[in-house]
Amino acid sequence: MKIKSFVILLSIIVSLGIVGAVLFNSAEPAKTQTTQQYSRIISLAPNITEILYALSLEEKIIGVTRYCKYPPEAMKKKKIGGYLDPNFEEIVAALPELVITFPEQIQPVNHFARLGIKTLTVKHLTIEDILESIMIIGQSCGVPEKAERLIGQLKARIKTIEEQTKNLEKQRVLVCVERNTTAGSFDAVYIAGRDGFYSKMIELAGGVNVYTGRIKFPKVGHEGIIAMNPDVIIDVVSDIESRHLDAEQLREQWGNIPETEAVKKKQVYIFSENYIAIPGPRFILTLEEIAKAIHPEMELMTIE
Repeated sequence: MKIKSFVILLSIIVSLGIVGAVLFNSAEPAKTQTTQQYSRIISLAPNITEILYALSLEEKIIGVTRYCKYPPEAMKKKKIGGYLDPNFEEIVAALPELVITFPEQIQPVNHFARLGIKTLTVKHLTIEDILESIMIIGQSCGVPEKAERLIGQLKARIKTIEEQTKNLEKQRVLVCVERNTTAGSFDAVYIAGRDGFYSKMIELAGGVNVYTGRIKFPKVGHEGIIAMNPDVIIDVVSDIESRHLDAEQLREQWGNIPETEAVKKKQVYIFSENYIAIPGPRFILTLEEIAKAIHPEMELMTIE
């Protein structure tokens, strides 16, 4: 999987850098939105689909992308193309009242505008973006109370993690987001830098990002990893099944860098769950897993 496609799957957490902007047709601020009762909604991203289901709006969804696979029921919804290549004919034929998109889908949004189709655009670059988009979608689709409740639950779980880790020793963490998994080579490894998503979760989980530069997803090599010498390595391989990879073999590959504290202490973790690379409402599961990886001695108590 190339880094370009990985970034797209993250929907797309390095494509824009301003937090909190919301576009509703002609970029109206969120505060000017009015509560609607849309009955026919199309989602153009897996993250958006997850929010709609989390807000119990699934009966109003009339179309999703081919990448929308969670919850499993979403796969039964009508497919209207991909993330960046929606099928306009299918969308128009579905007679949507609202299409929910991300900012990088500007070309489809412009096309929808010419067709007279209303769009709502939210962002998921950061945790703050995710929480805000839940509220915006909830308000725009007539379920603000459910949105507030969901946000409250997520914030409570974040607070629990922060409280349980604040007095623990901070570990230096490297998050690998892409590498050559077949060769086991570490000459070209893309890691989470100042991306605003993984970097924030490392902080919330009581760790420190081993990368101190300003690049969002820097490319490093074997020697660079040795120089950073992380205490914990988290290797994100979200499509492990489709690529027919084995988690234990992937973990063993890191043995090729025995100089790092993470390898010496056997603190190398393979994250392969399908929500890891989708910054939607299930980010909380990723955050909890990161906290457990950084502090394996801690029995994390979560709030449902």
